Amino acid sequence: MNLHDGRAKLSDSAAKLRAHWSDTQADWNDAVSRDFEENHLAPLEPKVNAVLRAVERLQEILSRVEHECQ
Repeated sequence: MNLHDGRAKLSDSAAKLRAHWSDTQADWNDAVSRDFEENHLAPLEPKVNAVLRAVERLQEILSRVEHECQ
């Protein structure tokens, strides 16, 4: 798996998690679910976004290095 594939897989997985959580909230909407969302799910999104940006930047750098080494 290359960086592009890993980035795509992470992005897709995050989107699926958001969709499944949205479906789950239809049946589970109490203090425990809100706590779970606040303390476990909400902190993931900015971290996943940061990783996606970092992987994109790393891919740009690696492409440039590869080009310069040819």
